[in-house]
Amino acid sequence: MADTMDLEEKRAAFNKRFPNPPHVMVCCPTLCASAEHATVVFPALNAQIYPNFSVVFIDTNPAAAGTAYAALPGLIQRFLLDKRTTILSTSTPTGANPKQIVSEAREQLRQHFLASDATHLFFLDDDVVLPPTAVAMLFAHQKPSMVGVYLNPMSLREGHKGEVVPCVFIELPQETGPSRVRIVQIIEVMPPTVFPIGISGFGCSLFSREVMAGTAFVFDPASPATEDSPFFLDLARRGIPSFCDTRVKCRHLKFPLGDERNNMLDFDHYQLRYVA
Repeated sequence: MADTMDLEEKRAAFNKRFPNPPHVMVCCPTLCASAEHATVVFPALNAQIYPNFSVVFIDTNPAAAGTAYAALPGLIQRFLLDKRTTILSTSTPTGANPKQIVSEAREQLRQHFLASDATHLFFLDDDVVLPPTAVAMLFAHQKPSMVGVYLNPMSLREGHKGEVVPCVFIELPQETGPSRVRIVQIIEVMPPTVFPIGISGFGCSLFSREVMAGTAFVFDPASPATEDSPFFLDLARRGIPSFCDTRVKCRHLKFPLGDERNNMLDFDHYQLRYVA
């Protein structure tokens, strides 16, 4: 069914269903994006129709001049002035493995969340541009683990470098080890639907306090996986299902603004191909 409601109608419908929504903490590790990216990502965050959220950044590279890190306070003043915003300093030693930096940043954000009054943690990567309904739509499911969807260039097979795929994986219960999940194809996420997942990227993801209280981020230098895989696999082990809502389609600014390669990570690029 086509979505015919405009944004204000969606805002009114959400407020009617949830007249006093709880505090959601949006947590963003400043990882790799530039200050230029923030001029797109931050306004999209500020435009969320969910009425009760705060924002927490963790500055994972404060010495990186010319990036979003150095410009973060000014960008907050410009785009997020009316939001409760906090900047945490990284506790990871300088020169650490990038995977360790990211994993320990998420753990620091998790602990900050658990010490707050927020009921849900929303992870946002600093190069992901949210639709204005993202937080509200994921929250409205009232499930402990929900994600939206964005596209990512991945090397899936030798000789196929940079293939574009959704950053979502479906679990294959009959399998074990790395083969227990398969990647979702673009055509599978074009229609508006909700389906169970095995693993997802964290770029647009919402978790309940129950989830975050029971699963920590622990860096394993021997593992080739990034921090998302063991997190979602631990949720499955705990019997907590995760779901993807494909209506929450995000833009991914993997490359500098103006770089045409970003078009391949924009769902609008695929609408005419897959939607007749």
